[in-house]
Parts: sequence; structure tokens; C-alpha cells
Amino acid sequence: MDNRLLEKHGAHQNTNIVLQASSSITLNNFLVQIFEMGLVCSSDSPSQRMTMSNVVAKLTKIKSDYSSFATRTQRAEI
Repeated sequence: MDNRLLEKHGAHQNTNIVLQASSSITLNNFLVQIFEMGLVCSSDSPSQRMTMSNVVAKLTKIKSDYSSFATRTQRAEI
């Protein structure tokens, strides 16, 4: 077997591992935002809770940011 092919294959695997780790970290960031918002929404004091319009706006932004991230990640894997 050609060692150059093995080296290229190994480098490709290392790149995939880095991308997967980066994806996991970023996915966790999106999830943390959602959980934090859930905690604020379940506050004992109604005055400390987010309004539904703010919840929708924040969820829409998280979804948009995540979609952009997912698209970039898929392109990087190709």
C-alpha cells in the first residue's frame, strides 16, 4: 500500500475529528441558549419572565444561527 495514501487518509480522519468536536461544542452553545431561556421563562416572578414575543424572536434567531452553522459545517465536511 502507498504510504502517501495512508497519510492522506489519516489527515482526512484527523480533520473529521476536529470538525466533529467543533460541531459538538457549537451545538452545545445553541442548546445552552435554549435551556437558559427556559430557565428565565420559568422564573417564579412573572416580571422576570420573557414575553412571548421575545421568546419567539430569540428562538427564531437561534434557529437561524444554527441553520447557518449547520450549512457551513456540511460544506466543510465535503
